[in-house]
Amino acid sequence: MTARQLARIPLARLGQAAEVAACVAFHTSPAASDVVGHALTVDGGLSI
Repeated sequence: MTARQLARIPLARLGQAAEVAACVAFHTSPAASDVVGHALTVDGGLSI
């Protein structure tokens, strides 16, 4: 990934596998039982 591409990401870094796994773990846990029909974008803020 180039510096120009990283500059477009608000966090200015690539996400780690453990960070994505934490999101998946939350969405598959009882804590997310009220979350229905939501697509969680895990992209470091790139899409905002």
